[in-house]
Amino acid sequence: MAPSPLTHVVDVADELASRAAFQRPDLSTAFTDDGWLPIRISDVLINTAGLAFAAGEVAIARPAVARHPSDFIAFSERLGSLVGLRHGDHFVFLDEEAEAA
Repeated sequence: MAPSPLTHVVDVADELASRAAFQRPDLSTAFTDDGWLPIRISDVLINTAGLAFAAGEVAIARPAVARHPSDFIAFSERLGSLVGLRHGDHFVFLDEEAEAA
């Protein structure tokens, strides 16, 4: 029996959180929190530090507390840092893709 698409989404989030914690041990406790969700980046994203994400890349994100409800912070493996993104403008959730498929 093949795993469900939602099981795959959880596995992806766990793998990305593990890699992020390895890359940034100073944030490892934050990455063990269950609040991280897997996302797919819609387009190339460049910030002041450089190329943060390529189009189609998968990353983890969580809500940016005390900001707009659509604002999230995502971990960029390319930069090794957190980047602000907006749902719908910059990314979609992987479970949204799974439901559409």
